[in-house]
Amino acid sequence: MKIHEYPRASHDTGIEVHSFPHPYHYRPDDLATLAPELSALGVSWLVIVSDLGQSVPEIFVRGLRELAIEVIVRTCSPNVEYLDPKRLRAVCQRYASWAVHYVHVCQDLNMRDRWAQRDPRALPERFMTYLLPCLEVLFSIEDLVPLFTPLAPSGDYDDLRSGCWPVRPTTRRPLTARTPPAGSRYWI
Repeated sequence: MKIHEYPRASHDTGIEVHSFPHPYHYRPDDLATLAPELSALGVSWLVIVSDLGQSVPEIFVRGLRELAIEVIVRTCSPNVEYLDPKRLRAVCQRYASWAVHYVHVCQDLNMRDRWAQRDPRALPERFMTYLLPCLEVLFSIEDLVPLFTPLAPSGDYDDLRSGCWPVRPTTRRPLTARTPPAGSRYWI
């Protein structure tokens, strides 16, 4: 899929807001309070938090979609850990049926408190062991676009030793016209 073919909010302003840090503020009253504020700010993207045990209610998601807000669902547990593919599929199929296009799993994998075992050398392999089955599930659901797990700004794990595996030393030319900053050995 070409980048211009990805689903976008109908009146995309590029303004994105992250909602509550836990999945328990999705009542109709919360939507009634939040909707006018989001509209006044011109928000066209909203990241909402979900877990496998309790998805965000349909009325909340559909209410956001009716406001022409593109919803991004962060489906995660408090720690970076294995997510059951069957449960993930059930939750994500439900979201896709409500016109959610974007989902990502896990959160802030460059933060020490997200990992039960803290051996930095083992984190990339462990993370990929968790992530790959999730990506397979997400890719298999029609109209759903999996997103790479975002990192926390100024994480307390060195990104090169934690789960940020796409960053690697290189001497080859970048795939784009960009070049790394002078003196830098690492670039994405």
